[in-house]
Amino acid sequence: MNTRGLKVFFIYALILAITSVLLLLFTNVYQNASYSVITVKVFAILEFITLSVFFYFLLDRTFLKKIIKIILVGFLVFYFLYYLNVSIFTFNNFPSIISFLILICLIVYFFYEKMQTVVLYPLYQIPSFWIAVGLFIYFAGNFFVIVFVFSYSDPAYLAQSRIIYGIITFSKNIILALALFGTEPDNADNNPDTLDLPSNLNLDEFSLTNLKNKQ
Repeated sequence: MNTRGLKVFFIYALILAITSVLLLLFTNVYQNASYSVITVKVFAILEFITLSVFFYFLLDRTFLKKIIKIILVGFLVFYFLYYLNVSIFTFNNFPSIISFLILICLIVYFFYEKMQTVVLYPLYQIPSFWIAVGLFIYFAGNFFVIVFVFSYSDPAYLAQSRIIYGIITFSKNIILALALFGTEPDNADNNPDTLDLPSNLNLDEFSLTNLKNKQ
């Protein structure tokens, strides 16, 4: 995997772990809903930033990298402007819906690009593929949970939503953890035009005269 991309992913994993601990404390120990909402909001923006940068380093096309930069800046401006009119202690799902849609599109394009460029080894052997799979399961699986989070107040529906969210999140975390055990070949190994020559081959001895003598 791209070294810079791997570093960004570790930052994302660290942020995820810290956020999980804080939510556990604020929800079960201190029972402070306001702090929990603030934690979720901060995590949402940090998640979008780190994952956007993560795919920025993994994707190859310069044009798409420029688009990611524009989207990242635009989303940050939108996020902060949106919450200027909303209480800091109030959670709204609209920014999360936009974030999920953008990240799903990035992941789908990542799959498309890798299927076009990776030819010398199976995709399932590289950790970046499984990281993308885990993230896709999480964002696609929880998309409608986020969309309808405020649409229904039925306790049974809310309980089912929490179960679905928990199962999908757990599956994502397992896949992300297992992905780190994989090894990804260098970019040079994926170039079909690369010619590997034996290390003991002496090209100085190769000539038409030698070929005639051997015949």
